[in-house]
This record gives sequence, C-alpha cells and structure tokens, in this order.
Amino acid sequence: SNAIGFGTISNPVLSNSDNTLSWGMCENASSYSVFEDGSIIATTNETSFTIKEVEEGTHTFYVVANSISPTIEPSGHSNSVSIVWTRLEKPTIVSDIDGDNITVRGSYGVNCVIKLDINNRLMSFSADNSGEQKVSISSKNIKGENLVICRVFSTNPLVLPSPQSDRLCFMVDNNDTTYYKAWITGSGYGV
Repeated sequence: SNAIGFGTISNPVLSNSDNTLSWGMCENASSYSVFEDGSIIATTNETSFTIKEVEEGTHTFYVVANSISPTIEPSGHSNSVSIVWTRLEKPTIVSDIDGDNITVRGSYGVNCVIKLDINNRLMSFSADNSGEQKVSISSKNIKGENLVICRVFSTNPLVLPSPQSDRLCFMVDNNDTTYYKAWITGSGYGV
C-alpha cells in the first residue's frame, strides 16, 4: 500500500467471472481505475466492472484504488487477471436457394443465435450444432431482387460475434422461380 500524510489505501484484490471484474472495497478509496493491457479504460465508484467492448485475444486487467484526499496517494496495482475472448467463424450462406429455404453453414453450438437479414427484415433462430441449417424464408413473399446476409452471436460473453457473411443476391420472379444468384463480398450493409 502507498501512503503520504494521513492515510493509506491497500491494493485491491481482483477476480473475475467471465467478463466481469470484481474486487473488495478498499478503505479510504473513493473510486477505482480499471486498466486493460496497461491503459486506463474506466474509473468507477463501484467494486465491479463489466468489460463490453474488446478485441479478440487475451487481455490483462488490473485495478488501482483512488482517494479524493490530497494527502493519500492511489494504491498500487491489484493483482492482474487475464481473460481470453474468441470469435465465432464467419458463416456461409449456401447458394442453393430452393425457393423456400436458405442454408447457413458454420460450426455453431447451441448457445448461438443465427441472425439472417433479408432486405432489412431480420430473422433470428437458434443454432443446432449440425454445421448446416436450413431456414425457411417462403420466397413467395419476397418477389424481386433480394439481398441476404448473416451473422452469428453467442450467449457466452467471452465469445465475440462472427464476422458478417458475404452477401447473396437473388431474384424471385412472378412464377416463384429463383433465377439469379450473385455473391457480393464485403460489408457496409448488415446485422
């Protein structure tokens, strides 16, 4: 602990549960600074902090207790906690649209939600761990040009959403026949 003048602040003891950091209250502390990979990311009056925006990979966190008193220096660093975030793989929309189904390929567990966007209409469904899922779209209701994209989300806070799939364009004519398919790579429109 550090001391100048009339008081001290002991070092916080840090722990985590998934993406939530927590520590005990430190005597003489009025706030806590949270550091990620050596850079301050937040200051809070609470004794916990949930990390919401992070890049894929391993990140190391620590906390410093602060005092509003000019006679008390901040604590030293808490112990460090490392947390690993992974990212879901990019889904593939299979181009064998048969008029009523779109197939989404990818290895996603049952704790994942697949979000399919057809012309800005969002459809969500649970992944079934099969590696290939058919989604009923009833093409009779989507005549004309159609743009389809897909993204997958996990309920696990340590698993980041997938990148957006490539976009698939197809046309459904007045006879309910799908007759045009094209892949467009990239993003800029999405879920």
